[in-house]
Amino acid sequence: SIGFQSSRTTVWTKINGIRTPAFHNFVYGAGFHVTKTSGGSTAVGLGGLNTIFDGFTVKSTVANGYGISLSNIGTTVRNMFVVPGANSANIGIALSSMTSAINCVVIGGYRGIAFSQSQLGILAANNFVTGCYQGFGHSGGATTALNGSFYNNISIGNTVNWPTVSGFTASHNAGESGNSPWDTVGGTSQTVSSSDFVNYAGYDVTPASATSPQVENGRQ
Repeated sequence: SIGFQSSRTTVWTKINGIRTPAFHNFVYGAGFHVTKTSGGSTAVGLGGLNTIFDGFTVKSTVANGYGISLSNIGTTVRNMFVVPGANSANIGIALSSMTSAINCVVIGGYRGIAFSQSQLGILAANNFVTGCYQGFGHSGGATTALNGSFYNNISIGNTVNWPTVSGFTASHNAGESGNSPWDTVGGTSQTVSSSDFVNYAGYDVTPASATSPQVENGRQ
């Protein structure tokens, strides 16, 4: 749990602004890992005001738990690999009011990125979610009053990539053929497939080429 009483706390894989070998550089299995194998339900809990957690891999094998839980104003996770485990109640990243998940990869779990009803100020942008039952959605399955902003996210390879819900603001999200990625602007959602990535099976989600659909719309 990270909850220092300060105006801002940043925990990242940089020294003097330069990434160190602790950073995975979006290579699955590389860099420093935070792994939870027993005990309480949350691998990393971010409860401090304006806390930023950036550039690590978080794994959990416990049942009914979260990979990362964000619970205070201004808390952000960035550039993370999150592997919450395949238990039927596990969540990769749990967001609450005024928290953000940006440029993260979530692999496995019941829900990849989840949140509760009427939580204002949530932001999820530039994330990739795969291998879950549900890519994005309410932590308990509700479908209304799901407030938040969701931009440039990719959800593929989940049983349900984009559930039918209401209350959010969204554009430029992507799913598989036949999906309805969240889009409140109209005409901005995109279709992607596993072949649009360098090595989808190995979780290298770098675009396969400069013409991959996620590149054309600002998603990398």
